[in-house]
Amino acid sequence: MNTRATVEILGVKVYIPAAPAACAPLKWQPSPGARAGGLATILDSCSEAFGFAVQDLVGPSHSRALVAARREFAREARRQGYSFPEIGRALGRHHTTVMHLVK
Repeated sequence: MNTRATVEILGVKVYIPAAPAACAPLKWQPSPGARAGGLATILDSCSEAFGFAVQDLVGPSHSRALVAARREFAREARRQGYSFPEIGRALGRHHTTVMHLVK
């Protein structure tokens, strides 16, 4: 899949390549209900769906594809009833960072 965006800034066309992992459709479906299998299970499912190791998701990188994977993890965890501080601890981040992820 070779997807890219074109943006024109001040009359100059800029081509922005898209990260393959960010463009790929999700392979997992969010499970309905509350706390189906714990945060570790959600983290494992999300890391597998996006093709990253769990250590990458909880690591310091700010790459677009990793942030997209973290966002989906945080959204699914919120759907299952987890609090922002609980999700933040699972990701090794402050709860306000998680609040901005799911905004």
